[in-house]
Amino acid sequence: SERQVQPITTTAQLADLVSRNARIMERKKRQRRGGANKNSNNHRGIHPATRVFQAVRIEVNGELEAIDTALPPMIRSLNPGGTIG
Repeated sequence: SERQVQPITTTAQLADLVSRNARIMERKKRQRRGGANKNSNNHRGIHPATRVFQAVRIEVNGELEAIDTALPPMIRSLNPGGTIG
């Protein structure tokens, strides 16, 4: 594996690694489907590393824990039929 040779130290390295592996996985999926739907999973032009960086940000910032903390009191404060937002 590439990481065993050299650690990932930049966001560009991570984005490149994700992009290359996403292309490999998409090619394997197409082969299993017999080549159909070549562009079915392009996510409207979003770079393959976008979701990886989003996941890293969510973890680093503790965003899921913040939701777990904030949501229960918000729900308790709602009137019946009320909305948040």
